[in-house]
Amino acid sequence: MQHDIEFVEAPTDWAYHLFPLPSENVEELALDWVVAIAEKLIKRAQYHSDEAYLGPVLHWAHLLKIAQSSDGSWPAHVNPRTGIPIGTTRTHTPSRLMAKLGEILDSSEFEDAVALAHQQ
Repeated sequence: MQHDIEFVEAPTDWAYHLFPLPSENVEELALDWVVAIAEKLIKRAQYHSDEAYLGPVLHWAHLLKIAQSSDGSWPAHVNPRTGIPIGTTRTHTPSRLMAKLGEILDSSEFEDAVALAHQQ
């Protein structure tokens, strides 16, 4: 489901299944780019008053929550097929997405992940 924002979905047998990809068979995925796509879908959901746009975003946030390191960060780049981090660069950008979802949905589901990311 693209919602006329340009991306393709990762196959269901990949570690980052159904995540947005800039093109098919991408072997490196920047998590900051994923957050940017998610933020666009959130804006669409708000503009159209249609929570269906949030479905993919919630899925991505749930998987990102699981992928968070004990230091509160995420790998900046991953192989979406295997889930293996690429390089040593870290990011905290997914916490921004989780905080936004918590606010929109009036939910505490992501509070611990956001707090852990901001401890650094």
